[in-house]
This record gives sequence, structure tokens and C-alpha cells, in this order.
Amino acid sequence: TELGLRALADTDHTGEPVWDAFKAHFEGSTTWISDFVDKICDGTTLSSHPGARAELLEKTVMDALQVQAIISDLYQGYSNDKQDKWDQGAAKFHGAGDSYDSTVFARGDKRGANYNTLQSGNVAKANKNIATALADNNTEANYNTVLKNINIIYAQATIRYAWLIDRDVVEGTDYREHQAEGLAFFRVIAPWVKSSSGYDTVSQIFDTNKRPFSVIGHSYCLVEQIITDALSISNADLGNLEDATSLASCSNVATSKVISEGDTTLFTATTDIGASLE
Repeated sequence: TELGLRALADTDHTGEPVWDAFKAHFEGSTTWISDFVDKICDGTTLSSHPGARAELLEKTVMDALQVQAIISDLYQGYSNDKQDKWDQGAAKFHGAGDSYDSTVFARGDKRGANYNTLQSGNVAKANKNIATALADNNTEANYNTVLKNINIIYAQATIRYAWLIDRDVVEGTDYREHQAEGLAFFRVIAPWVKSSSGYDTVSQIFDTNKRPFSVIGHSYCLVEQIITDALSISNADLGNLEDATSLASCSNVATSKVISEGDTTLFTATTDIGASLE
């Protein structure tokens, strides 16, 4: 953009319902994306780990900022009957041929591959729904279809990184980059999850100042249950996350049982092994 990324992020869109909701969620700040970028770059507030900070920065710019720009264009396109704004939003979503890897469309296809929701042409189900709505007409119904499927893409992303945190903890590998990526993806949908009683649980799991402690599958199960319930996402729309569903028994995880102690988050389950770790 000619404005520059910070100027794009800081553009005031008061009166647009999604922008207003995100502003309210992020403590009334009109510059919540730039505020977060500044915290990432200071090297201490969110993480001192270089890889974690790099992931936070990349996903905030590539995902959070792009999603807001797309939604704003589409809202203006349908609410003011401006086809050019609708088309601009569609262009941002699809990207040009050489910029595909940096688009929300690409993110959707990657998650579609992870969740086995790719359809003909190797395009994710959520992406096909968005593309169909964008090509149809600049109506409120199509706008809402885009919002619904953007929620699906970033629900998939957030849940997947909860699973990767679980795997890191069990395998003894460094979890910090996956926790940071999960946080960045969660912020794309956080205001829509806020009304859920499990919101604080998801926030704890992706709190980069806390060290996760988990039996395999617990972060994944908690985040999946909370987010899909909050966003009313069906199993058919979400899909099945590779590996996770065969190893994690979510029926044994109670979403209400999360204990925060110092820098450690403990998850308690109804199984004996879970109880033994309390």
C-alpha cells in the first residue's frame, strides 16, 4: 500500500462493526495492531525468544492486518454499495499470482490440507465458500459468508498450534515458536471468542509468558472445544486435524479445569493420568 503498513493498520474505521468490536476488545485502542507490533519488537514484553518474536510479527502483519483490511473493504463495499471497494477486498484476499504465499487465501489452503478439507483443485472448503461469495455480489449475506469462513480458517490455525504445543511438551522440544504463532492466529478471532466462558483458558494456553504443561492432546482438546463452540463451527466445516484426532481423547478433558500457578499452566483431566499430574 502507498500508505505503508503502519498507516494502514492505524486507519480509523469507526462505525464499521468488526473494527469497532476489535477496538473495544483491545482496550479501546484504535491502533491495536501497531501496539502489538511494538510489544513484539521491544524484545521483552511478549518474548525474548527471537524465533517466537519473528513468528508473532509475521503472522500479525500477514494475517491480522490483512484480515482487517479485507473485512473493511468488503463492509464498505456492501454497506455503501461500492463495487470497487468490494473488488478491492476480493483482490486483497486472493492476491496476485506472485504474492499467493502471503495471502489469507494461502493460509486457508494450508489449513485445509491439515484438516483434510481440500476440495477439487486443492482449494480449501472455506476458501471456496469465500471465493464464491466474493464473485457473487456485494451483499450483506455474502459479507457474512466471508466472515464465517475467515473464522473457520483462523479457528483451524489456532487449534492446530495448540496441538503443536502439546506435541512439543510431550516430545521435549521447544514450544515457544508454536505458542507465539498460536497467539498471533488467536488474536485474529479473539473478540468473537471473548463471549465464551473458556476465553481465558485459550488466552492462558497462548500466553507467551507462561510455560505450558500438558498431557498429550489437552491444549488441543480445550482450544478445539472452546473455539468451535464460541464460533458455532461444525465438525464438517472444521475438518479433522491430521494426527491429533487419533492420539487425543478429548472426551477425557474438562474444559472448565485449568489452573494457573506462577509461570505454569496445568490442565487436569478426568483420567487417572491427568489426575496424577495435578
